[in-house]
Amino acid sequence: MRLDEAMLERIADLVVSKLSAKLFPLPHVPSPMKKMTVQEFAAAIQRGPEFVRREIRLGRIPAAVIDGPPYLLSPRALARFDVTVEEAQHRIALWKRAQKQPPESEQSAA
Repeated sequence: MRLDEAMLERIADLVVSKLSAKLFPLPHVPSPMKKMTVQEFAAAIQRGPEFVRREIRLGRIPAAVIDGPPYLLSPRALARFDVTVEEAQHRIALWKRAQKQPPESEQSAA
């Protein structure tokens, strides 16, 4: 069986992510913050949800799975992206506020 370049790259990514997780474990950060959904975590690190899911699949972000894929992410994982709990809470609050506002077209029609 021959391995193509994309498959070798993926294997290398997995090996590197597993080794880095062992060599550089996440620091213990006590936090009053609850676990986050993929969307909340994405808002906290200012990336897209697909980026977060890909990083989870590659083992770069630890996530808890309860009865299948809605992943739950620990606030400790924010340390990998140099985001503090306070920054994350602020960004998530802004994201949630933006989710509740109606689109611009509906506001101008009223």
